[in-house]
Formats: sequence, structure tokens, C-alpha cells
Amino acid sequence: MCRSLAKSGHEVHWVAACNEMPEYELIDGVHVHFVPRPTGRLNRVWRTARAVCRKATSLNGQLYHFHDPELIPFAAMMASKRRPVIYDAHEDLPKDLIDKEWIPRLLGRMIAVPIDWIERFGSFRFAAVIGAEEAIEQRFKRVVPKTLSIHNYPTLSDFPTPSYQPNRDDPTIVHFGGLSRLRAIEPLVESLGLLPPDLKLTLVAAGRCESDSLLERLQKMRGWRRVDYRGWLDHTEMRELLSTSTIAMNLFSNAPNNHRVRSNRFFESLASGVPVITSDLPAWKSIVDEIGCGLAVNTNDPKAIANAIQQIAESPDEAMAMAQNGRTAIEQCYNWELDCQRLIELYDEIISG
Repeated sequence: MCRSLAKSGHEVHWVAACNEMPEYELIDGVHVHFVPRPTGRLNRVWRTARAVCRKATSLNGQLYHFHDPELIPFAAMMASKRRPVIYDAHEDLPKDLIDKEWIPRLLGRMIAVPIDWIERFGSFRFAAVIGAEEAIEQRFKRVVPKTLSIHNYPTLSDFPTPSYQPNRDDPTIVHFGGLSRLRAIEPLVESLGLLPPDLKLTLVAAGRCESDSLLERLQKMRGWRRVDYRGWLDHTEMRELLSTSTIAMNLFSNAPNNHRVRSNRFFESLASGVPVITSDLPAWKSIVDEIGCGLAVNTNDPKAIANAIQQIAESPDEAMAMAQNGRTAIEQCYNWELDCQRLIELYDEIISG
């Protein structure tokens, strides 16, 4: 986002907390400022937020754009002093709290109500709110009329025109969501154990594991012998894996926050020209069927997942069509270049107004 705004001619300053970086750097045309990051969770939340906002205020910008909810009180004070502020709401925070596995469900629901109120009504002085999806846009629209959705779609230049090869000698499935129950990892690994032994296929899994106990359970499953678990990978490594993969898995459990299409990895898979297998939750199934880029399955049914994997792996012509359909959809609709233009127009409107 910062680089795109800088390329459009805006002078962009990015303020963040980090102890390992110099106080100032110029990176890709963006002025990057780092403030110290204190130790301790409470210190990080309060003192870091205050330090970031102080630094941002000292830069005397024409417009302030922030992402972290803990900055809302400080940003509201800035807005009260007639400094235009945009809040970028990446997540549906109240629903995220309900979905957190380390928070008891009842407690999560109790916390979600005041958090929803604080987040929305703490934003009423802001010049605009950006939601990462339409559901977030609707949450804020009544409080901040100038609210719109800007999606974090792939940048086309990061994904050169792919050359999908469904008949590779070493076919791979990729799963970048980490090892967690929210990403249906147990049914996925179980499905691998149901594949025909003569179907040569490896699942390359990346991301952090939610717990040691989950990893131990997975390692005892028959399908684990087909898994190559890489742990955390950076974006360059993920793009390289996608460019040589046969199928991309994008499975989600039936949790409330999973019912909306908001996975960056899903769209990055399409940009890479790779067929996807995702959940048959209504929103996910609708977009997959509309584009024709893969299959949607019941993530509670390992046999259904295995059948979908086998269908794509053994049908190269169908797989090629899915890959091409996905890439075409990215080029025509789901790319950052299109949404970035809407963001630039919003900036120009607020600054000139």
C-alpha cells in the first residue's frame, strides 16, 4: 500500500515500532520511521501506541492512515484536532474474539460487544474507514458514511504469467494456512491417508502450528507420511512453491469468521495459476463456482477432500482449465492495481476537501 501510494506521487511516511532497525530509512520511495518497542505486553500496547502517534503527529501530515485498533484513542484525539484520519480495519474484530481458541467462547462473546461499540463509535470523527471486506464496511457505514472496502488482492507484478503444468513428475499440494483446527488441518491430513497408494502426491504445509499436542496428533495419522511440513515461509518462498504446485488447499472450518471470502492465499493461488480446493461454505462455494477455478468440499469429510484432490490430480485438462480461469479472474477483477486506484482517489478527495 505505502509503495503504491508513493508511486502515485504522494509523500508517504510509515511509522512502526521495532528495536532492530535504524530510526529512519528510505525504502522504495517510502520514508520509514521506527520508534522503540518496549518489552511486556501491556507496555507494548500502551507505550508503543503513544510513541507511534507522537512520531506521526510530529511529521505534520496532511492525512493519517492507521491499522491497529489499539491506536483508536490516540487517532481519535488527532481527529479532534482537525487532522484527517483513516482507519483501516483489517479484521472483523468482535468476531475474531469469538473465534479465538484461547478465549472461552462465552467470555469472547461478552468481550465482543463492548469492543464492537468502542471500535465503531471511537471512529465517528475519522474522515474515512477502510474495510478489508464488505461485511466490515457495513459495520462502520452507519457511523462513518465515507466507508469503503479495499481488498488486499495480489499485485499482478508479483505474479508473472504462470505456466501451469498438471502432469509434473513430482506433483505437490500446497497448504499455507498453518497447522490449526480453524484451517481444517486434521481432516486434510486424514484425507491424504485415503488417497490411492499409487497416486504420487506430497502436501507441502507451511505456517506455524497452533500447539505441540496438535502436531503430535497429526504425526500419528496415516496421511502424515505424505506431508512435508516446512514451518514458517516468507512471501518469496511461498510464491516459488505456488509456481510449481499442482493444487492449492484453502480449507476453513465452520467458524463464524470463516464464512466470508477474505483469504490472501486463496487469491494468490489464483494469481499463480493453480487450481484450488476450498470449503463449501456458501460464500466460498459461490466464488469458486462462478470463476470455475477449483472445487468446494465439506471440510468435515476427509473422503470428500480426498476425492477432490484425486479428481484434479487425475484430470489434467480439467485442472488446466481451472488454473486458467483463476488467473483470468485475477487479471480482470481481483488485483491490487484496481483497488489501489480507489484508495488513491479516496486520499485525493480527503486531502483536497
